[in-house]
Amino acid sequence: MHVIKSKQFVSLWLLTLVALSAGCGSEQGGAQSGSAPIGEARQDVVEWTGSFVSGRWSHTATRLADGRVLVAGGATSTSSLSSAQIFNPATGTWSATGSMNSARASHRAVLLDDGRVLVMGGNNGSTNLASAEIYDPATGTWTLTGSLYQRRRFHEAVKLNNGKVLVVGGLYNVNDTYLASVELYDPATGTWTFLRPGLSAARMDASAILLKDGRVAVLGGTAFSGATDVSTQVELFNPATNTFSPGGALVTERYLAGVVLLSDGRILTAGGVSSPGSAEIYNPATQTSQAISPMAQGRVSFPLVTLDSTRILAVGGRNDSGGAVASIEAYDTTTGTWSTFGALHTARSSHSATLLNGTPLRVLVAGGVSGSEALTSAEIIKDGPDTTPPTCTMLFPSAGATLKQRYNLAASASDNVGVTSVQFSVDGAPIVTLTQPFSASDPKFYAYTWNTASVANGPHTVTATARDAAGYATSTSVSVTVDNELTPPTVSITAPAQGSTLSLTATLTAAASDNVGVSRVEYYRGTTLLGSSSYSSYSLSWDTTLVANGTYTLTAKAYDTTGNVAQSSGVSVTVANETVPPTVSLTAPSAGAVLLGTVTLTAGAADNVGVSRVEFYRGSTLIATGYSSPYSVTWDTRGVANGAYALTAKAYDAARNTSTSTAVNVTVNNDLTPPTTSITAPTAGATLSGGVTVSASASDNVAVARVEFYQGTTLLGSDDTAPYSVTWDATTVTNGSYTLTSKAFDTSGNVTTSAGVPVTVLNDLVVNGGFEGSSSPWTLYNQAFWMNGGSSPHSGSGNLELGRATYYYGSAEQTLTLPAGSAPTLSFWLYITSSETTTVYQSDQLAVQLVDSSGTVLVTLASFSNLNKGTGYVQYSYSLAAYAGRTVKLRFGATNSSSLVTVFKLDDVSVR
Repeated sequence: MHVIKSKQFVSLWLLTLVALSAGCGSEQGGAQSGSAPIGEARQDVVEWTGSFVSGRWSHTATRLADGRVLVAGGATSTSSLSSAQIFNPATGTWSATGSMNSARASHRAVLLDDGRVLVMGGNNGSTNLASAEIYDPATGTWTLTGSLYQRRRFHEAVKLNNGKVLVVGGLYNVNDTYLASVELYDPATGTWTFLRPGLSAARMDASAILLKDGRVAVLGGTAFSGATDVSTQVELFNPATNTFSPGGALVTERYLAGVVLLSDGRILTAGGVSSPGSAEIYNPATQTSQAISPMAQGRVSFPLVTLDSTRILAVGGRNDSGGAVASIEAYDTTTGTWSTFGALHTARSSHSATLLNGTPLRVLVAGGVSGSEALTSAEIIKDGPDTTPPTCTMLFPSAGATLKQRYNLAASASDNVGVTSVQFSVDGAPIVTLTQPFSASDPKFYAYTWNTASVANGPHTVTATARDAAGYATSTSVSVTVDNELTPPTVSITAPAQGSTLSLTATLTAAASDNVGVSRVEYYRGTTLLGSSSYSSYSLSWDTTLVANGTYTLTAKAYDTTGNVAQSSGVSVTVANETVPPTVSLTAPSAGAVLLGTVTLTAGAADNVGVSRVEFYRGSTLIATGYSSPYSVTWDTRGVANGAYALTAKAYDAARNTSTSTAVNVTVNNDLTPPTTSITAPTAGATLSGGVTVSASASDNVAVARVEFYQGTTLLGSDDTAPYSVTWDATTVTNGSYTLTSKAFDTSGNVTTSAGVPVTVLNDLVVNGGFEGSSSPWTLYNQAFWMNGGSSPHSGSGNLELGRATYYYGSAEQTLTLPAGSAPTLSFWLYITSSETTTVYQSDQLAVQLVDSSGTVLVTLASFSNLNKGTGYVQYSYSLAAYAGRTVKLRFGATNSSSLVTVFKLDDVSVR
């Protein structure tokens, strides 16, 4: 057997005959490369089904949860496709569905756990793709999801038991960059993870399959690297660790091969380059592979499909001479041998083969390539000839029913393979043949609305006949009686009267009656329908200005509720509309005027009857409309580019006559140069608190109208006089990072926004930390002395003294809310004086603590005693970052436990 080893030949093969591999029908038992037999081949096991709109190959085919099959993308003989189609096994027909966002071929598709379909990668005709998108069968639409880290085609994709999707290998570009990389898609987040390490060797057109224990086996493939063009290597992926390990080797190196998982957990792989006729079975448990009997026909780029637990089909493909194959072979797992199963009507390769739901077993074969032709045809492989006729039941009408007017005929039809048509007939004469059910949600229900007036009143036989693709037919009939009301209504025109002269809008009325009921009245001018009315007054407004002046005949046609019709006698009328047009001229602006900004356009208009409106135009573009004299509108010239324009006014009179003024040529010359602006204070990176002056510079070639100041998207204020500035109360925002910008407006409406200036707001979370004036919001307990004057503050005029008495306890507290995500720092100044003489005992103490709302101490930040006495204030700082996002109380508590006094003087407390 000839072995393909030429890199140049295979490169051309890959560009023109791309294998479907795991991406085609991967949810249906593996529509991958495979093989079919030669010799005596029966075609009675294969039947035609509906065709694609466009021929395609290298597409994907995915069986949806409801049993339908989604075919997406692929290539024609000249380009890649974005279109997708749905095959309905119940009807054997194709229908269009939403197109992908990108054309792609040689991509892969996987059915997700939630019933949607993920496609990724491929080639759009000029480059390989990294994009991925998801199809929703409920809406028939595609939505982009996260992209692969590396663009690729000829890769493999497998859905893991945890719902994630594993993608391995492939070709990075259209030349020779082959991939060993591995990526994992998470449908819950719509993102990919790049797994390291990947495969031990780069490869494309390998085979990948999910094992029964949840691991993934990757077999064979190629990287065109000299002596190792085609690989025998097997690698095993463990989803628990997201790593690969060696899995032994195949007996024969191969790629573009067929692969399926057998019921006992082993893997059958057959055909492919470089041994198209061979087959072997790989055992993941022992990591060994054993050759089995070869196929009768060598083949590549074909699918292997699991028909049932003991039979595997090799369908079509391409032989080692490059010719398309039609034969189908079956592998029997009980005997380990191949046998002829049948033949396709059309030889094909790079097609899809999808096992359909239900019994008898059927396989949908779609598209592919034969010679240089991308195929539109599709075929069904059956598990033996179809000998079962369809079933057909008449739902409506029931036997003996009396039918009137338009009646809905309905039948239920089904077949073991598929119903091709349902025909309704009356007295043996067909009235309609339906090839589609009434609704896709109920494939058995066929319905048609029959006008019973098409037959005479009396007894009739209604028959429904269902047919299948094998030519079998089943009929069901019921006897009914048609009893339509045949008395027509009466109708006459009541207005206008015979010989009337009409103008402008005329009202038409008619009198109509019927023994059952009038449904509507239609009005005609000659044979031209003017309109209809379903109300009892049966009136209609007719715009006579739409026809030339002259004589016309009006008639009315009445319909009753059973479909009977009557027509009135004609009424002759004369249309005589006033035809003198109004006069109009544009009075402002004057010819040659130079315009800028918003201007007023005015016109003078007159008419012998009356002017209804005046429209103002810039060329052929309507600017606005004036409805009363003096006729004027405003025009914002900044909406058009500077340049020359022709302005006109168009006047309408009450009879809809029109005239257009002489054009007035003007020039629009707006100032289009935007101003410049930048924030001048504060500087980038500044730390701010309290009231802050924000200033900006601004200039313009004409004049600056105003400058607005923003914190993010929040307007802080505006200033229309230089120097431009506003005051920002930074205490109105939480501590954190902010961006300040200025926006300058010139007198022509041009606007410029400055570059952003990043600043940090760091307001003091402590209120009245300097202990000035009132003690609020501090809460003082026992002997805590609020000193304002007379003491020795660190700054200002006040401080807090704790101690000052023997056998004493006193404290001061303030509730603080520490912003989430912040890292605030407590800072305070402390001056300790003491009468104690001991240098050993901490007789008097001050504790600095955070407590919760119930008084429980969360942390003691610091402790001071008489041993820390000094000659002046000392500053202390402590981080409160561990308590960010919480509301706490800051407590300073002091005790004096002897007859000698220690005073703790506290000032300038802050938390920033």
